[in-house]
Amino acid sequence: MQKKILFICTAQPDYPRNTQILKALSNRFQVIKIVSRRPFYPLRILEVIIRFLLFSPGKDYHLIYAGFLGQPLVTLLKFFKKKPLVLDAFVSVYDCLCLDRKDFKTASLAGKISYRLDKLSFYLADTIITDTNANAEFFSALFKIGREKFYTLYMGADENIFYPKEVKRKGGHFIVFFHGTFWPLHGIEYIIKAAKLLEKEKDIVVRLLGAGREKEKILRLAKNLEIRNVEFINWVSYEDLSNQIAEADLCLGGHFSTAQKAKRVIAGKTFMYLAMKKPVIAGDNPANREVFIHAKNIYMCEMGNALSLADAILKLKENADLKDTVAQAGFDLFKELFSNKKTQERLSKIIADKIE
Repeated sequence: MQKKILFICTAQPDYPRNTQILKALSNRFQVIKIVSRRPFYPLRILEVIIRFLLFSPGKDYHLIYAGFLGQPLVTLLKFFKKKPLVLDAFVSVYDCLCLDRKDFKTASLAGKISYRLDKLSFYLADTIITDTNANAEFFSALFKIGREKFYTLYMGADENIFYPKEVKRKGGHFIVFFHGTFWPLHGIEYIIKAAKLLEKEKDIVVRLLGAGREKEKILRLAKNLEIRNVEFINWVSYEDLSNQIAEADLCLGGHFSTAQKAKRVIAGKTFMYLAMKKPVIAGDNPANREVFIHAKNIYMCEMGNALSLADAILKLKENADLKDTVAQAGFDLFKELFSNKKTQERLSKIIADKIE
């Protein structure tokens, strides 16, 4: 008989991390979903809680999986259902709001609440899943939770959308591509400064796709530097995004900032680029070094260093054999460790002994 899992989250269900988990779970288990598509986070929390309270008493399942941003639900879930609970700690509320984005000071009321929310949810969860070993180590120490509760599940990518493909290209430019949400974590200012250093290379075009908190700041920087080799593109659909990646000669995975969080994570875009067999430049950090080898399956540069990034771009541009070798090895590594099949196998192994 197929085991039943309740999947519940407060982020929208089509957020990439949630779609990855849902696909992996659905291939092995019967999944019951409680999710919300409301546009505002507080409304999603409220709807999910109401649906859980109305639905849960009359239904049975073997395990609860709290997906992306599930921390506000954990206490409720453990109180009403004495079932094994897996928490996907892809993001820590405290780490995100106080340490990374610095929306609140750590000693503020909001900072103390977010810390205790994370700590309590980590304590109550039977299993905690993070995106890197570096994050697992950090959260274990920060919230004083036993390391044995943590398991790592790397992000991966949707192979139905992101796969090697050919597209028609206009002109003979060497396209360097990046997409993201323009948060300080990404260090996009270093991409802009690297592009300025590369202006003498007339055929290089740096293409930046996305929007976010620092978009206006980045646009001002590009204007002040009188950048002529950078193109800005607004958000597009995932299908169009894959076409943009396909056009690129080289992709920038990041993260390039010097933020502490940037050292503990592997950018989700990195996996998308690898899945499409593109050569990738990423920041030289402990998280990337968990799975990647410099100049073998990815090319690394010093974080917070525009000159190092520019040198890496030029190195791959001028050495076609190295560029192609890195692209092929990165793609092979993706298939070996990060494919949908491998994610399914890893996740099934993590939760198999947790199910009653």
